[in-house]
Amino acid sequence: MSRFQDKVVVITGGSTGIGLATAQAFAREGAKLVITGRGQGNLDNAVSQIDGEVLPLVASASDMADIDRLISETVGRFGAIDIMFLNAGPGGKHTEFANTTEENFDAFCDTNFKGPFFTVQKALPHLRKGASIVFCSSISNAIGQVGLSVYAGAKAAQRAMTRVLATELGPKGIRVNCVSPGFIDTPIFDKGGVPDAVRNEIREMVSRQAKVGRIGRAEDIASAVLYLASDESSYVIGQEIIVDGGYTIVT
Repeated sequence: MSRFQDKVVVITGGSTGIGLATAQAFAREGAKLVITGRGQGNLDNAVSQIDGEVLPLVASASDMADIDRLISETVGRFGAIDIMFLNAGPGGKHTEFANTTEENFDAFCDTNFKGPFFTVQKALPHLRKGASIVFCSSISNAIGQVGLSVYAGAKAAQRAMTRVLATELGPKGIRVNCVSPGFIDTPIFDKGGVPDAVRNEIREMVSRQAKVGRIGRAEDIASAVLYLASDESSYVIGQEIIVDGGYTIVT
């Protein structure tokens, strides 16, 4: 039997990139999926690429009414939740510290901290014993990158939340961990308003710096998430797995 046969998996931001690759990986192992995204078009496209049972929901990761609807529709369809991958982000526009507005601050923190926090809180009564929660943080939570002060802070909050929730929920049979991707070649990478030439330079720089000689792929993160969600990691709790090809070993 597949590792996730008939397990109910909720993935926020599951319509593209890392979220979609992770949804596809879970589906191949028999999971029943709930994925969220901001646009119906992306969700429809995602469903067409997932070979399995999937409930797509248009929802904002930071909207409390959408979070309530996500949980209620998931429970109404499947009864309970086994696995959550809090992946949606980034939410705002990267700006240098001096130019960051309150609006941009709120956008990042709402998507990457407030949203995941309350999504897990509202899901808690419906999590089965043995459930696994995985947050998607970032290597930005630990390294200094120009223009990422708010994003890095919000992702560091996810790492901290991982440890606190693991302490609180572990005795209830619920494991909490996080995965921190490095540079991953996904659609978000191409939507930051950065010129093509600069993006290509970044890809080349990462390929030189990463010890495996390439930029990351969404499937690299999906593999780590499935490990953290599976019984294979039953003794892993409150941990951060960095998946960056060795990029941060010397930075």
